[in-house]
Amino acid sequence: MLNIKQLNKIESRIDEIEKFLDNNRDYNKFDSNKLFNERSELLFKRNKDNINFRLSCNNKYSINIGSNQYGSDLKRFSSKEELLGFVIGFNEANNL
Repeated sequence: MLNIKQLNKIESRIDEIEKFLDNNRDYNKFDSNKLFNERSELLFKRNKDNINFRLSCNNKYSINIGSNQYGSDLKRFSSKEELLGFVIGFNEANNL
């Protein structure tokens, strides 16, 4: 879990990258891939904060729901679409 200082630092860096990209549209003059990748990683770190999913291995975009960090998986999803389908179905079943 990120503390407020870390979160502010991430937000600040995301803003810097976005301003730089907005002001420098000729992507051939600098390493634009590096900046896009950095921004994606920072957005990922910011967005995963306070999410109770286990993100493991080199494939940090895999989605596993576990009872806790030491327990076994309760449900595993191959994609975000599969996860969203499960959440929608679960919510609809609970609202019947």
